[in-house]
Amino acid sequence: MKKLIVINILKKVLLLCLVVPGYIKAQDQLFSCTDFITLSMQVSNFKVYTYPPNSFVGMNFTDKEQVKNLFPEELLASCFSANTQEWVDYNELTPHILSSDNINIKNKADRKKNIVELLQKIEFNANGTTYAILKFRYHLDGAPKAMIFFNTMVLKNNRWVVISERGDESLLLMIRRVQSKYLNRIFNIQKSDNDVFNKLLHLSMEDNRIDLNKFLFYYDEEKWSNLEFMQETETEVKTLTDSLITHFSEYKSEPKPVQLSFPLSKLKYCEFYDDTNMLNDTTYFGKIVLAKEKLTKRTKSSLTYIHKLDFDYKFQSIEILKYKVKTREGFISKLVWLENGKEIKPISELKNLQPVVQYLQPKSFWAFQGYEKSGISEIDVIKSKFKPSIFDLDLYKLGLYLITKPQELSKYCDFD
Repeated sequence: MKKLIVINILKKVLLLCLVVPGYIKAQDQLFSCTDFITLSMQVSNFKVYTYPPNSFVGMNFTDKEQVKNLFPEELLASCFSANTQEWVDYNELTPHILSSDNINIKNKADRKKNIVELLQKIEFNANGTTYAILKFRYHLDGAPKAMIFFNTMVLKNNRWVVISERGDESLLLMIRRVQSKYLNRIFNIQKSDNDVFNKLLHLSMEDNRIDLNKFLFYYDEEKWSNLEFMQETETEVKTLTDSLITHFSEYKSEPKPVQLSFPLSKLKYCEFYDDTNMLNDTTYFGKIVLAKEKLTKRTKSSLTYIHKLDFDYKFQSIEILKYKVKTREGFISKLVWLENGKEIKPISELKNLQPVVQYLQPKSFWAFQGYEKSGISEIDVIKSKFKPSIFDLDLYKLGLYLITKPQELSKYCDFD
């Protein structure tokens, strides 16, 4: 029993916490929000590295001062080595609490019998930063088999940190389950001698690149019995017979012809109540809008909030707020961009988000977001083009569509 407890504690060393979606209600009663949505933007600079056999990291370090976390592999070794809360705080964007039991067990663990075998590294740019997903086998002393895990990391201030936010669950599930040799075939668009695999590859091609979201969609649709040949297999637990890797700069990823949509970070959609009393508006964005439009207590009734989109970009809190203000010609829709509660200019890299927030009516937004058919034929036809998975919506493509073909959705948009 004692050994089982030790194994369970050590297994938690590299596991990340899940972010659970929920319903949020503003204290000021101006709006209601939900984070039970997934919206995506195209990634760039997609790269992959497959490690040579027997590439191990583990408890490489004995002190936090030895660590700089300049490379994903170094961060993984640092996570495995960390035995103080200060060290954990250095490794993680949202640090977990390191218990005294965890510290004691890690200090007593056999360094040659608790190691990580690196399998594959995937890197790409999204949400204004660089992501890395490391896939590895965890060889844990006393475990019946070596276990497959992954860690998701981001580059912040030129230093890698582990994040608890999962991102695209379908992508992570496939990376964990599918053998590296087949992942490489997917990324390099190489056929195999298996007809099922070749069919998935063919269905997922777009502009001479592999659309990874399409592949994930068709991969989920296939019966598992047809995909067993691709699955990772269990291996025996290994003991380190050579040295751990230390030259972390050697493992440079190579660009791949892959197209991928990745979820916006910490996304939240808020819809304002129809009966909002603007006289009670004391929010930070309310003060900004009132000053921007030169509205007074007497003229506040000429202002109506519609909805807003909240998310993180480059580790800053971004909001895009849509409102309507009354003029002599009638109500006119406007947008304001906020960063950490202060007004900013629209972010050029996110220009395709602007028409989605500016033009779509709230009910149309939900019709696009829902994974079931909305019952609105025009929306269902169009959203099938922009949903890389049943739970996702590619905002980049939808925004471009609203810019180039606004007439096709005129009934469901406000173009004033």
